[in-house]
Amino acid sequence: YMKCPIYYGLKYGKTKLNADKPPTMRRLLNRVVRSFCITLMNGRVMGMDHIKTKWNMVCKENLDYMTNERIRNGINLLYLFYQWAADNEIQIADVGTSYSILIPDTKDVRYQFTGTLGITMVNQKDQFQGLYLDYGPKLPDKADIDQDFKVTLDHIGFQKSFHKERVNTCFHHVKRDRDFYTYRDLATEKSRAIQIIRNVARSIRHNIWYPHNTPFCKTCEAREFCSVFGSEMP
Repeated sequence: YMKCPIYYGLKYGKTKLNADKPPTMRRLLNRVVRSFCITLMNGRVMGMDHIKTKWNMVCKENLDYMTNERIRNGINLLYLFYQWAADNEIQIADVGTSYSILIPDTKDVRYQFTGTLGITMVNQKDQFQGLYLDYGPKLPDKADIDQDFKVTLDHIGFQKSFHKERVNTCFHHVKRDRDFYTYRDLATEKSRAIQIIRNVARSIRHNIWYPHNTPFCKTCEAREFCSVFGSEMP
């Protein structure tokens, strides 16, 4: 909803746009990385041969999207990730735990927010860290990382699920082998995040839909129903 209220309304309302997320390199690579991390969390190490086999399976499931260049680029990025994980001897504490937060509004109204945690590592000081992987060619903008709402939600969700806090979140840029760290002070940021969720839930409840015009609108699957293109939402 925060990215585009009209798109959210169409995707999860009566129109029912395609709910399946289209393949992207990030999503496909993360499937393999997730498998690697779950295996590592269970006390075993997935070698490069196993990673290649897993990547080949993912590629075969997405033949319409895959090209030879994407296949080669993917395995190269997975190798770089594997080397980073081995060099840093990363330890995995959790992958993909679901959480739920009950948010009160008025006397008779409350909202239930659900989410799924990403990857959580344990550092050398036995502290918990979030892990996000960036597979792109450019280094991330530190300001964008510090404002990433998903990171804030993951910190809140981890605290809710395990009654402990993540000390920070590591954004690892795979291609450049660079780490960027971002912190969340839940003493101040938790209440702000809860209020954002509450405001979004109120807007959905009161059917407040409007377009968020961005450069991505031209390729959006909802454009035939969007006022940006002179149409009306059904």
